[in-house]
Amino acid sequence: MLLVGIGGICGAVLRVFLGEKLIRLNKKSLPLSTLLINITGAFCLGLLWQMNQEMLISEWVWLLMGTGFLGAYTTFSTFSVESVKLYLNNQIKLSVLYVCLSVILGVIGVYFGMIII
Repeated sequence: MLLVGIGGICGAVLRVFLGEKLIRLNKKSLPLSTLLINITGAFCLGLLWQMNQEMLISEWVWLLMGTGFLGAYTTFSTFSVESVKLYLNNQIKLSVLYVCLSVILGVIGVYFGMIII
């Protein structure tokens, strides 16, 4: 549990830091900061998962990085809120695009993370 907590603290802090930096660069309506964070997190989780399956990392690394760090780094709840906010602001096409990009690119990220091992 301690490893998950330590990883979670670090992942959450990095997510907030990167999110704030990326928001300043993004002048569009599409929430690119959450999209990029979730895709990079999906890639890393796929990589770590595959490494864990092939016993290339120990269980404590999986708990620290996979469960803790990446669990806190990525954020389904923020993605969900942003999707609904776009919809409620009559940006329906953008909301649908955001949902589709997030899901498709997230799955692709996990896949590529898994196959590079």
